[in-house]
Amino acid sequence: MDIITQNQLNAKPKPLTFSERYLNDYARWLKQDKFNWSYAGTYRPKKTKVTNVNALRLLRNTIENYCRFKRSSEAIKYLYYTLEQDSSRSCNHLHFVIDSNSKEVNRNELAAAMKRHKTKELLYFEPIQNIDGYINYITKRIANKSLVTGHNLLVTEQIEDNYLKNKFPNYKSHENEKYHERAKIFSKVLYGWIQI
Repeated sequence: MDIITQNQLNAKPKPLTFSERYLNDYARWLKQDKFNWSYAGTYRPKKTKVTNVNALRLLRNTIENYCRFKRSSEAIKYLYYTLEQDSSRSCNHLHFVIDSNSKEVNRNELAAAMKRHKTKELLYFEPIQNIDGYINYITKRIANKSLVTGHNLLVTEQIEDNYLKNKFPNYKSHENEKYHERAKIFSKVLYGWIQI
């Protein structure tokens, strides 16, 4: 039987590290009522390696294709993903959650929108039973940059606005557009960032 000393009883809990606070706050933010996460999936490519750049492009195109197929920009409202590296370090896989605005998302249609095989590459795709548990599962390694190489929240409304702005330059502008354009130029020049 262990005896607890007075010093141990009065000891303060160990403060969380920055990474632990970031992870907890990020998971808490994703669990907000603003999001209605309804589906979860795992994408594991068979022929190519998924990276930060092509994952973003793949999922952005997936949202565009799926919403176009469903003829509704609300078919997928939000998509959040984490890009995790496998233990072998030779390939990566994506975990993602979808806010479908309470609409059904069909696995076959989603795989077609991704232009991927519905069972060989889209390994797991089901309605979420426990939102807290799944959000904790996909965010568990965010603070470990060697295992999670990327994560992002895609918003259909922003993707749609960018698409229309590219097709029709005078579509609409917002009050901070000049500031954003200047920041893009600084980022390209100073940091060598590319536009995807």
